Amino acid sequence: MKLVFKLLVLVLPMSLIAQDFSENWTEFYSYYNIKDVSNGNNKIYAAAENAILIYDIPTDSVRTVSSVNGLSGELITAIHYSETYESLIIGYENGLIEVINDNSTEVTSVGGIIEEVSISPLDKRINHFMEFEDNIYVSTDFGIVLYNLPNLEFGDTYRIGDNGEELQVKQTTVRGETIYAATFSGGIRYADVTSEDLIDFEEWQGITTSSFDAVQVVGSQVYAVQNNGSLHRIEGTNLVFEESLGLRARDLRVNNENELILTTQSFVRVYDENLTLLNAITTLQDISQNYVATTVVNGEFFIGHDEVGLIATSTTLSPEFVVISPDGPLLNSIFNMEALDNELWVTFGEHNIFYNPYPRSDRGISHLVEDEWRNIPYDSLMGALDIIEVTSNPFNSEQVFFSSFGDGLLEVNDEVPTQFFTGNNSAIFDFIPNGTDGSRVNGTAFNSEGTLYLAQGFTDIALYKKEQDSDVIMPIDDLIDNIPTLGDGLLGKIVIDRNDNLYIGSQTQGLVGYQPSTGIVTQLKDDVGGAGLPDNDIRALEFDQNGRLWIGSLTGLRVLFNPQSIFTEDNVTVEPIIIEENGVPQELLFSQFVTSIEVDGANNKWIGTAQSGVFYLSPNGQETLLRFTKENSPLPSNIITDIRIDEASGRVYIGTPNGLLAYNATATSPQDNLENVRAYPNPVRPNFNGVVVIDGLTARANVKITDITGNLVYEDTSVGGSIEWDTTAFGRHRVASGVYLILITAEDALETKVHKLMIIR
Repeated sequence: MKLVFKLLVLVLPMSLIAQDFSENWTEFYSYYNIKDVSNGNNKIYAAAENAILIYDIPTDSVRTVSSVNGLSGELITAIHYSETYESLIIGYENGLIEVINDNSTEVTSVGGIIEEVSISPLDKRINHFMEFEDNIYVSTDFGIVLYNLPNLEFGDTYRIGDNGEELQVKQTTVRGETIYAATFSGGIRYADVTSEDLIDFEEWQGITTSSFDAVQVVGSQVYAVQNNGSLHRIEGTNLVFEESLGLRARDLRVNNENELILTTQSFVRVYDENLTLLNAITTLQDISQNYVATTVVNGEFFIGHDEVGLIATSTTLSPEFVVISPDGPLLNSIFNMEALDNELWVTFGEHNIFYNPYPRSDRGISHLVEDEWRNIPYDSLMGALDIIEVTSNPFNSEQVFFSSFGDGLLEVNDEVPTQFFTGNNSAIFDFIPNGTDGSRVNGTAFNSEGTLYLAQGFTDIALYKKEQDSDVIMPIDDLIDNIPTLGDGLLGKIVIDRNDNLYIGSQTQGLVGYQPSTGIVTQLKDDVGGAGLPDNDIRALEFDQNGRLWIGSLTGLRVLFNPQSIFTEDNVTVEPIIIEENGVPQELLFSQFVTSIEVDGANNKWIGTAQSGVFYLSPNGQETLLRFTKENSPLPSNIITDIRIDEASGRVYIGTPNGLLAYNATATSPQDNLENVRAYPNPVRPNFNGVVVIDGLTARANVKITDITGNLVYEDTSVGGSIEWDTTAFGRHRVASGVYLILITAEDALETKVHKLMIIR
């Protein structure tokens, strides 16, 4: 009995217009790892890992489209630009397809494949798009799917393996009335493209059973590349060997119907239909040979590179080139950050949930200054692997320290690595004495006198210090002497209170307290005095403006309301936040893996989790003010690796394994005086529906807003350095057009400020 397969669900239109988040969010994606390129209408389109850059050739300008503009943020695997329909089609590893039309800038999300339950999630990857007549032939890991561009809907699905089995299709092409498909394990398959019965697997014939990466028509010839780098010409039902490339083909495409462009990791070649070599690009100046995909426009090569981004060159310009990709961080895999005023440092080293750093990572570091990225490559880091933590010197913002989770402590001054403290040149113990596994340096923090503390693990010394203006790292024996089992695991996050007491999260020993002035070492652990911790694996610590210590663990959130009591009292306990949900008391973030905690200028809490995105909580945690997930925001992942706040602007940086974004919040830290008070937007124009932000305030400043005749329309007291006004008269109705006076009085009434605001209705 002959079986005919058809994916019925894909016949239905499943398109959704994605939401634009650009009003409240800013993306900081890396555009250096290019996955695919396309061209049309005098534009070059390049797919980075999860965003698109568009280069306009005539104007020499670049714009980007990302999750902030409505893209999914998933991993992109293929793109194609249709000049006929003036649309860019984007394919993803998870089977999602999105379409951007030139005339609307809107992103249309096409479900179909990603939603089909009969296909394994591991087999939904989009490998290639081929446009023929009005259809896009979508090559996937399970077969070929038709997508109709005029109607924006799916058509038939072709499972072209033996007996209708799924077959991984890498690329398709059409010559005359024959469609060819390069497959991973079924050789080259071909069929009559005009047949109305292509869903019948018996319509498809095979040429060899080898594995092929690519197939393409140029002129009257059809060429295919095996995964061993052999280039063949297809003659009827036979393969004719042409040459060995020595490398796998990463991309094979046709230009102007008569030029074949072949890209490998090490070279780009352009052939005519008879395989005569017309042009070639091999070595380019100062960059590695790591080419991904190439398109050629008017003799200029636009090459997607795996580390540099989209570059442009030509046979006359080579070995020089021009980088087209916009500035960005080195990578999207954000691990740890440090925010200063209008600055951000980012690290990309990593370890898993069990603190395993393997495979080791040789990655650089990135520095954002006034929205301009400055990247320091790994080659400049003095051999420091697995950079996982960054801490800036509060007394010298140009001095920054980086924890190498394999080697030691790296010191950077004015963006130049200057010292690398390791087990070979300092007191830092190796993870395995005299071994090759290095030093597991993790959390770092400065006290009020400029002394840097650094935590380690799996050694007989768990804590070290480096005093201000000293190049000597000194071990601190007190911790292991008091808690001998501390060396069996890792010490992590360090926070220091106003009295220079240390609070340290650990992998297995709960919360560790250390008072340098007395040498007292104490411990809160769920099996020591009933401390109330949900887990002894502590991953996040942060003091709020009331001096309370917020504690994030592997399985929940706790608060230590009087942190210093752990040095003076026995049986100290931490408390959960109990909220009421549908009339039932619930523990806030019950069983959630808390990865990061930040406190903003209004004493609200930003909580990052390992599975559930971001929670923005009121000062006491009783109210969830905002909740951001991949589903309701531009976050590219629900895995949050770190959160940091720029206290000067209120901008909240959110790091994920798939990229960095910033939420444009307004809660700034309080200022010392009222000299820099501002209100924005100013003027408020008729089409504005947001809130007016008044910042530059001192703590607990009184703010009154009156109309020009002195009628009070709003009053508030600042918690941090800013307040918001919704331009209503105490929430009753919108105020009328006119000039409004903002009257500010500091808490001690010794300083006042008057600011004017114009509202135009």
